[in-house]
Amino acid sequence: MGLGISKTTMKVVTPYIIEARSERNARMSIEAKFEASMTQITELMQEFAELRQQITQSQLLHRSPDTAASQAHCRSGEPSSIREDSATTPSMEQICQLRDIRGRIIASGRMVSDNTGIPPECIRVVIDDINVRTTELFNDDRTFEDIQLGEIVVWPKFLMRI
Repeated sequence: MGLGISKTTMKVVTPYIIEARSERNARMSIEAKFEASMTQITELMQEFAELRQQITQSQLLHRSPDTAASQAHCRSGEPSSIREDSATTPSMEQICQLRDIRGRIIASGRMVSDNTGIPPECIRVVIDDINVRTTELFNDDRTFEDIQLGEIVVWPKFLMRI
C-alpha cells in the first residue's frame, strides 16, 4: 500500500472508499440513462418531423388549385395576429378548430380566403371561440389571452381540423 499506511488508517478510510465507488457507479448509471433518453428523444423528434412532412405533403396533394395559392406561411416575419378591419374584411370560408400539438381543441373560427404573404403550411383564421386561453399563438410572443374574438391569427394547417 505504500509508506505511511497503517491498519487503522485503512479501517477509517475504507467506508469512504466504498461510498465513493458507490457514488461513481450511481453517477455512471444516471449518465447512461440520460444518454439513452436523449437518443430516444432525438429519434422521436425525427419521427415527428417525418410525420409532419408527410402530413404537409398529403395536404398539398389534396388541396384544390384555387386554394393552393391562398394558403399561409407560418414562418414569415409577419405577426401572427392581425385585427380584422371592417373596411377590408376578407371573405370567410369554412369553420375550423385550432388544436395544439397534443390534439386538444384550443379555439375555433373561420378560415380566411385571403392568405397572401404567408407560406403554404399555415392559414389565417378569424377566432370565434377560445377554449384554452393560456396557449401561445403560433410564431408570436402572445397567448390567446392577449387577443379578442374576431381577431385574425395565423395557425399551422396540420394543427387544424375542418
